[in-house]
Amino acid sequence: MLMRCRVEQCYGLRRVAQELNQKGIDSELAKRLLEESELDWFVLAADCFKRKYRRQYNPDDSKSKERCLRSMSARGFPLDEIYHAIDQDEPQFY
Repeated sequence: MLMRCRVEQCYGLRRVAQELNQKGIDSELAKRLLEESELDWFVLAADCFKRKYRRQYNPDDSKSKERCLRSMSARGFPLDEIYHAIDQDEPQFY
């Protein structure tokens, strides 16, 4: 229940694991629950970026990019998932 709620609130794997530990759930059990959930954290990071940060993100502005990176990192997403989310959102020109 807590895990599903936090995922819907755009929290990443690290933050969810930390909150499970704070609620008294053993770290090994929390790790197993997160692995068995079969959530695609890259897709969740992309969805979170689209819902919360798309409007304020400007790829040409380094401050905007840093702000989004810090904010998503604080929400528990690792950098590889954040960069994947940003790359998914940028238009592809060929």
